[in-house]
Amino acid sequence: MKNLVFMMDVDIKGDGRYASSRRAAYKYSIDSWKKWCDKNNCELFVLNELLLDNDKMGICWQRYYLFDILEANEIEYDQILMVDADTIVHPDCPNFFEMTENKLCGV
Repeated sequence: MKNLVFMMDVDIKGDGRYASSRRAAYKYSIDSWKKWCDKNNCELFVLNELLLDNDKMGICWQRYYLFDILEANEIEYDQILMVDADTIVHPDCPNFFEMTENKLCGV
């Protein structure tokens, strides 16, 4: 089993704050986490589809179903980091999974 970095990048093709154009910068986040995961023998899981329509459950709340999503996709993992798609990790950031002693951590 590997450690897993989980993020959402869903295009709901809306207007204003949900406009597709606002997601363009997420590419940099995804790329930075992919590079970090490759370096630290972790997996990056990017959810690209909504579980429910945004009108029924806001997109930001759907990420909290990550355990159900991983189980439904039969993805095994050791530890999980949930990040937003607007974060960028430095490529030389230490492997913080090795610092957690397999305990619940949050930042």
